[in-house]
Amino acid sequence: MKNILKTISEKSVEMSPVYRQLARYILDEYAQVAHMDISTLAAAADVSTATVTRFANSIGCSGYPDLRRQLPPHRHLRGA
Repeated sequence: MKNILKTISEKSVEMSPVYRQLARYILDEYAQVAHMDISTLAAAADVSTATVTRFANSIGCSGYPDLRRQLPPHRHLRGA
């Protein structure tokens, strides 16, 4: 399975502005997003819950729970 963060990054160049906004938030805060419910993520990224669901589907996930399961639960330390 392809790394979900890489998928988001690669697809973000072709996304609408609101999807890019959500993608950037997820890429920047993925460790926190992995523990957020859909409403919390939507509020934090300043998008609707429907946008989060459509975004997840657009990157090949079956919905937000599937996207969240694929996110790393913590940040990887570089150079460690």
